[in-house]
Amino acid sequence: MVLLILYYLVLPFLAAALVLRFIRRYGADPSPAEVRQNCASDPVEHKCFRVLEKRPGAGRAMGVAKVGDFDSQDKAVDAAYAGRDRRADPAVSFLVVDEKGDVLQEIG
Repeated sequence: MVLLILYYLVLPFLAAALVLRFIRRYGADPSPAEVRQNCASDPVEHKCFRVLEKRPGAGRAMGVAKVGDFDSQDKAVDAAYAGRDRRADPAVSFLVVDEKGDVLQEIG
């Protein structure tokens, strides 16, 4: 009975935990370097969200400009969609970023 519990309950959870640890350690960082630099130079306040305007540059380079900081993710997403509707260049997209610098949503 104890072996069945170990085999069917403990081992699958242990294997899943090891797979998640492997993914976190060796997975790619999803946030671009420009976004990380922007958040490092001007940190986002705790429990706030930032909207960044991403303009494509020459080659793989891109320009990132701050649109604003918002106290809820809904307001940040609404501001990003409003910016998308006002944009003149169709290549411009907007990023919603949390306080850690992780990109939560890209609106293009």
